[in-house]
Amino acid sequence: EAEGYIVSDPETTGRIQMAAWSVAFALQKIGIDLERCTIEQPIIWTHAETEIACRCLPDIRANRGIIDLKTTEKIDDRDLERSIWDYGRGRHCAHNRGGRKARSRLQYAHYGEGFESLGHTVETRTILFVETQPPHRTKRVSLDADYEHWAVQKRHELMRELKDRTDRNDWAEKGEGEPREVKLPRFIKGE
Repeated sequence: EAEGYIVSDPETTGRIQMAAWSVAFALQKIGIDLERCTIEQPIIWTHAETEIACRCLPDIRANRGIIDLKTTEKIDDRDLERSIWDYGRGRHCAHNRGGRKARSRLQYAHYGEGFESLGHTVETRTILFVETQPPHRTKRVSLDADYEHWAVQKRHELMRELKDRTDRNDWAEKGEGEPREVKLPRFIKGE
């Protein structure tokens, strides 16, 4: 504001407040007392196999698990499945390569390992979607055991790859820097 920027106009502030109330109500319905939770506090630990320093910042840590808040324009099951897949390839984990979807991967498994590093057992890992537009509906989603198993295995694989790339100081894409033969185009050959 001191530099002339408007942080939020009244309409945007009102929408954010309505969405926040919807989230608080949804959490209250499932027995989550925000006063007794840890909100956006980092967890720092070392990945046991690779000894890579890790960090995550879950939205909400309750005594039973992790709740991650996600916004969506509208709650539609197909869109949510796509968002969950993007989330699975989500943020805050090793192996960052450009693009919103690929900024990092496997947030779900990463958050779980961080929570367990504190000596807790993860009983619930929940994604709580809230609409950014009225009526600001919410939908709670958890991922099935097959997805969890895949996410944990894929994350360990990526952590090993990160360790290997770090040790070799090799950040090239597969095939990058290798010679490639360019063939004479068919139109020049008269085909």
